[in-house]
Amino acid sequence: AKLIQVAMTMPFLGNDQYQQTYLLLHELGEKMGLAFQIMDDVLEASSDSKILGKSNLSDIANDKMTYVGIYGKEKSIKKATSLSSFCIAKMQEHFEQDQSEELIELADFMVARAH
Repeated sequence: AKLIQVAMTMPFLGNDQYQQTYLLLHELGEKMGLAFQIMDDVLEASSDSKILGKSNLSDIANDKMTYVGIYGKEKSIKKATSLSSFCIAKMQEHFEQDQSEELIELADFMVARAH
């Protein structure tokens, strides 16, 4: 999740002229990263290892705490979708379409991916 946040904010880091943009992208990167992680938990709990491209039992085998383990699959999907929708709405509100198009696609991808 932090890697997504850093990737979104790094171009604006230390540039006071874009401080508001940096702060907005910092928040959105955090939320998009969390959506990615939640869906990763959902996919690991519900996908076939072949489709997933990795063992779908590693979280269970390693006794990891996951969103799905705490909230269940349906609530986890709703949370990830809500985070993604929030980010898309904020990007549409604060950026021109040509500035946000790829980030909106990324936010959609976070919850629509199959692996």
